[in-house]
This record gives sequence, structure tokens and C-alpha cells, in this order.
Amino acid sequence: MGTVSPDIIAVWRAPERLTQALPWRDAGARMTDILAFGEVGLVAARRGRSGKPAIIPFGMVPAPRAAASNNIIVAEIRPTAKGTVAMRGPMVPQAPFPSGAERGRAPYLRISANGYVDTGSPCRPNTAAMVVTGPPPGMATVGDYPSAFEQPVMSVDGPLTAIA
Repeated sequence: MGTVSPDIIAVWRAPERLTQALPWRDAGARMTDILAFGEVGLVAARRGRSGKPAIIPFGMVPAPRAAASNNIIVAEIRPTAKGTVAMRGPMVPQAPFPSGAERGRAPYLRISANGYVDTGSPCRPNTAAMVVTGPPPGMATVGDYPSAFEQPVMSVDGPLTAIA
């Protein structure tokens, strides 16, 4: 019986931080990064032998990526005219929730006529690869936990202490 390599999953609730990730050095375990765009969608990419995060190109996202055939398209990713990441496909909601939310006053998930949902996450739009450059407007991350703020967040230099 052969040895099975463990799979390690790293969930990035702040996808903009993936570019700062250290290379994965454990050759005995495979690392898969999952970029979570709030409730809009997920994108997964397994790291290669270099241990660095995999490049995620704009366009169709097949699973599994390494297979030449017999894969399925789990998402499509593109930059918007506003320079944000938009997604569509089976990994993305297909309708506002709850039913009828689009007729109310509360915020709801907006789905374009072509099925794309804008994540609000800014990106580098003029590249072949998806590079997320910041959180959506009105969001800030503390540690790796995104939080919504109604008022602008003040910038602070130096160490902070959180009291809950």
C-alpha cells in the first residue's frame, strides 16, 4: 500500500492577500488555495512544485485544471469596466436571495443580464491573470476576517490592540 499525501486547504477570505503568501515548502503535502469572494463565489487553485500560489487566468475555470479533457467549467472570471472582478457559473449564485429581494430596499446580490456577478474586489484589469488588489469598497480586513463599515476607517500607524 502506498503513502497518501495529505491535502491542505487555505481559504483566503481576503483574496487580495494571496499575492503576499509565502511559498508552501512541505513536499509531502499538496496545498490548494481557495479565494473566497464573500457570498459571490469561490475559486480554487492547487499550488505547483514551486510552492507559490497558482496563477488564475481570467476566463473559464476548469476543474480539474490539469486534465486535458473530462473537466467541467466551474466558473468564468473577468474584469469589469470598473476594474473589479466579476464571476459567473455554477460556483456563483444564479438569483437574488431571498426571492423578491430585488424589489425591496435592502441591499441584495445584483446579477447582470449575462449572468456575471460583480464581487466588488478591485483587480488589475489589463493582465491575463486575475490579480486582486484590495477588498471591496466599505470592507476592511482584520487578521483575515472581512468586516463591513458604514463609516470610513481611520488609518493608524503602529501596533493595535483589539478589545472585544
